[in-house]
Amino acid sequence: FPAHVIVTLQKDDRLMIMQGLPFETPEDLSYHLLNIVEQFGLDAAEIQFYVSGLIDQESVIHDELLKYFLNVDIDNGMPDIERDEVFGNHPAHYFTSCLSLCQCGS
Repeated sequence: FPAHVIVTLQKDDRLMIMQGLPFETPEDLSYHLLNIVEQFGLDAAEIQFYVSGLIDQESVIHDELLKYFLNVDIDNGMPDIERDEVFGNHPAHYFTSCLSLCQCGS
């Protein structure tokens, strides 16, 4: 979503929160994420952060995340899932969030 993200926080293999967050600027997104980190007593420098969906590594949003989170990785999802060639020109992480939902429903 262009101005909306879905944040999922897992701690000790337990789902702690899954919430949609609207944002207008990358700084808004950082504020929301840092607020969640604080509410759950986590250290932003230590938590592993995975990004999926339509966020490019060269984007302003990705750069903003790197200001506060040291362990930011792109979630390329499940490499064993075959994608149709029509999707081949796009990075795998663009589809990870959708494919993860499909896997949960199967």
